[in-house]
Amino acid sequence: MNKLSSKELDLYSNQILEDYDAKKPSQIFKNKIKISNEDALLIQDKVTELRVSRGEEVIGYKIGCISKDTQKKNGRREISIWR
Repeated sequence: MNKLSSKELDLYSNQILEDYDAKKPSQIFKNKIKISNEDALLIQDKVTELRVSRGEEVIGYKIGCISKDTQKKNGRREISIWR
């Protein structure tokens, strides 16, 4: 699977946040976009950056992957929790 360009990552991140704010999360995926796990993590980070830049606060993390093999594969194990 091809890696997304920086422009695509920004576009998807902004659209995901707009959908979330409109109380219609995950609308972007109705278009059957295909992204890698690596790109999904980059998008998640970009959405976090957008939310922090508008004054929201990360208050913790949810453990998403307990298995050491899964953590190694994904390069991390948490997702942000918001107030």
